[in-house]
Amino acid sequence: MTSPAPEPHKDPSASAAASAEPREGGRNGVSRGIGIALTIVILVLNVLMVVALVTPALFLAMASTGCLDSCNIDVVSAGFNIAVFGPSVAFIVNLVLSIVFLVKKRTAWLLSLLVGVGGFLVFLLGVALVFLPAI
Repeated sequence: MTSPAPEPHKDPSASAAASAEPREGGRNGVSRGIGIALTIVILVLNVLMVVALVTPALFLAMASTGCLDSCNIDVVSAGFNIAVFGPSVAFIVNLVLSIVFLVKKRTAWLLSLLVGVGGFLVFLLGVALVFLPAI
């Protein structure tokens, strides 16, 4: 019986260092999966936020009924349109950018979170414009 020949000059620490390196783009599979799941959860929360913001925004049209001569109806109308359509447009941009970031294997959950907050701020801007002439 012959014993297998030892491999010449193999450093045992080299195999340990190679297995400790993260895969694909500096990320391991577990954190990538958590990032995808977190992005999906944030997108679903953004859908719920858009529905919750657009519903009361439709009632902002009644804010101009008390204004006859003292209000600038163009500012009220612009604020109404921003409050109604702004969160929806922000969500569509959020969805498209999140898909692009996920395909490129980049961090998308932070983008989704920031654009969701931006959609809420756009809604608040529209509400402020509606009630600004009343001040």
